[in-house]
Amino acid sequence: MFIILGLFTACSSSKEMNGVPTQKSVYDGNWTITDITANVPEGIKIFNLFDEAPHTDFLNSIWILQGNGNGHFELKNGNRQDIYWSLFKNDTLTMLQFKKLEAGEKARDIETGYRLEIKEKLSNSFILQMPVPVSTQADGNIRLTFTKT
Repeated sequence: MFIILGLFTACSSSKEMNGVPTQKSVYDGNWTITDITANVPEGIKIFNLFDEAPHTDFLNSIWILQGNGNGHFELKNGNRQDIYWSLFKNDTLTMLQFKKLEAGEKARDIETGYRLEIKEKLSNSFILQMPVPVSTQADGNIRLTFTKT
């Protein structure tokens, strides 16, 4: 009886890791970046976020994350970028990862992308954080707050 119970418990999957939901469906939907915080030493500039535009251009950008992995973001200047997104999980954290797609490209053919740690998830918002290398000794970070729209 104990062996079966132990096996059942070991096989059950966790729905949270460090207080952050690990199910993709929780992040499915329409989101707006409502806050951007750059935690870097004074004098350090962040030139481009996601090799796309200055990080300030992402404030009020719209992100569509569909449950099938398709999605896009649109900057306030009208530039739109298709993406394929998913969750990456290891033993200690959950990350939202995405690949930028150009017309006709398949996600499986793209080898590069972006991973951002999910720091917090509330009912209608979540915070992503990514490291920003600032020197050989330290990293800063940038935090993006997404609010459900």
